[in-house]
Amino acid sequence: MSKLELAPKEKMPEVKTVLLNVYNNDKKTRIRAKALFLLNKNFSADSDIMPLNEKALMEVSYAINGEALEAISKINPKLAMEKAKQFEGENAKDVIFPIAELYANHGADDQINFFQNSLKYMNGFEIVSFCNYYAKTAKRCNLPASSIIAAKDLESFAKGSNRFTKYGALKGLRDISVAWEAKEKAAKLKLDAAKSENKSSADLEKDYNTINETKDILLKMYNGVK
Repeated sequence: MSKLELAPKEKMPEVKTVLLNVYNNDKKTRIRAKALFLLNKNFSADSDIMPLNEKALMEVSYAINGEALEAISKINPKLAMEKAKQFEGENAKDVIFPIAELYANHGADDQINFFQNSLKYMNGFEIVSFCNYYAKTAKRCNLPASSIIAAKDLESFAKGSNRFTKYGALKGLRDISVAWEAKEKAAKLKLDAAKSENKSSADLEKDYNTINETKDILLKMYNGVK
């Protein structure tokens, strides 16, 4: 199929026909997944490709599911977030990584459990990429518990891991800490503004203290392993 990618522009309709035939009829799922990838790469704007991807999510092949989910996420992230839920309990990396990338770009508190549950399937250099996705998701969390859960997982990888994994985990820890430092500054500004205007500030002060405490916990983790 690599030769198909080199076809001139005027031959692209024929290329699409060939790829659709391969996707619909080839017995090897990896070949079908590659055909779907090329269809998405070259014909994503065609009206029949999105329905093809949605249907592909019902295939028994994780490789095909992963290609479809990744393609949908580029066009309709909201739909991809909904569809990804059905694969969260799977242990196949063909779907774990597309979900992780999707959540890294669009997820937050509700997606932390996916990362925590999928960590056990990671090994070698996969851990570095997965930790990066995990940290990007955790940076957008608003619940202290979510960020602390992620930080503890990254902390465990930063201890006794190879230098590449340790660097990735440390960077993730630092990024999460910086995110909460920004939250702390924003909360402090709101609190100070309320006090200067003699407005009720009890709830704002409570929020500030919670954020400050969370930031301190995260920084302590980071400083303890850096």
